[in-house]
Amino acid sequence: VKTPYYRSGVVIESNDIYTKVYAKLGMAVMWNQQDALMVELDNKYNNHTCGLCGDYNGIQIYNEFIKGGDYNSITYGNLQKISNPIAKCEDPDETQALPSCNEHRDECQRLLTSPAFADCQLRLNLEMYIQACMQDKCACNGKDDSFCLCSTVSEYSRQCSHAGGRPGEWRTHNFC
Repeated sequence: VKTPYYRSGVVIESNDIYTKVYAKLGMAVMWNQQDALMVELDNKYNNHTCGLCGDYNGIQIYNEFIKGGDYNSITYGNLQKISNPIAKCEDPDETQALPSCNEHRDECQRLLTSPAFADCQLRLNLEMYIQACMQDKCACNGKDDSFCLCSTVSEYSRQCSHAGGRPGEWRTHNFC
């Protein structure tokens, strides 16, 4: 549809960065048109949802979707597969898990604990973002391109703001 779009309690807006969908029933969806999707629900949905985003019970550290173990991203993705009667979806090979990328840990930790993110460290699970940063660096195959890290750092900043934090200015002429 052409935006802005208004119909039957749904509003769709877009700008250069986001496409936003607001539904009168109490839901907003924001998509950066690349790699980040955020869903917001009214408080009336507390403890009434389920899915990969959780059950909206206010207990962020409780994750009922990871039972008994430490999964790599391929194993976890395979657990979420839903059968479709007209298509057969093969599981990716779990033995081909992503490398550990430990050689990038120090750089990622330094980046995500910089003064710009001082207000974020106690609001978010820092380790999760360090791991994502490390995987991003591995995916760059040794290139020194900051673009490889921009998605993770942008998401860290966005989630910090969403959690009530105030990330500082982290973008520079040479980074993102």
